[in-house]
Amino acid sequence: MNPRKKNYLILLGLTAVTVLVGAVFYHFIEGMRWLDAYYFTVGTMFTVGYGDFAPKTDAGKIFTTIYMIVGVGIIGGFVRASMQHRANHSKIAVIEEEIHNQNHSNGA
Repeated sequence: MNPRKKNYLILLGLTAVTVLVGAVFYHFIEGMRWLDAYYFTVGTMFTVGYGDFAPKTDAGKIFTTIYMIVGVGIIGGFVRASMQHRANHSKIAVIEEEIHNQNHSNGA
C-alpha cells in the first residue's frame, strides 16, 4: 500500500475514533443525549462552536480543552491527507487518459 494512502486511512480511522471517544465522554460525563454528544463533538473538533451546548462539569471542561487541541490537530491532518489523496487520484486519472489517448492515436 502506498504510504500516502496508508496515512490517509490511519487519519480517517483516528478521526472516527476521536469522534466516538468524544461522543461517549459527553454522553456519560455531561449527560448529553447521543445525538447532542455527537453534534457537540464534531462542532468542537471543527472549531465551529455554535454555543448551544457547553460542558457543565469540571471534568467536561478539562476534557474539552484537551479535546480541542487534539481534535484540531487530527482534523488538520485528515483534511491535508484527504486533499493529497484526492490530488493523487486526479493525477492518476490524467495520466491514464493520456495513455489511453496515446494508445488510440498510435492505432493500438
